Amino acid sequence: MAKSVGGRGKTAPYKTVMVRVPEPIKGRVEELKELFHSGHLEHHEELIAEDHELANKYREELSNKTVQNECGKKQYDKDELIALAKGVLKQKKSARESILKLYTALLGDEITVEDLK
Repeated sequence: MAKSVGGRGKTAPYKTVMVRVPEPIKGRVEELKELFHSGHLEHHEELIAEDHELANKYREELSNKTVQNECGKKQYDKDELIALAKGVLKQKKSARESILKLYTALLGDEITVEDLK
């Protein structure tokens, strides 16, 4: 449906209302309005369902308790990663040294302080 131009004597072929919309959701309301005027509002529910399925898929992948490093060398359980991080934090070393130890533990590669500069 084409967006009506408006003006004196030119009314839209649909009923309109004035609504105050909170600023954080204004963009979403504008998107729905554009979908309505372009005639694609019927497909909006399908797009929302697809987005919801995709979000659930990513949520499931992120909630998986096993984290694998990029090289595929070792898999860490979430609890093991927390224990490793706590162990590094207990050593009261500088942030640079702590990052070096975590990097070495997770990826198995040795790096030096100079590599971080």
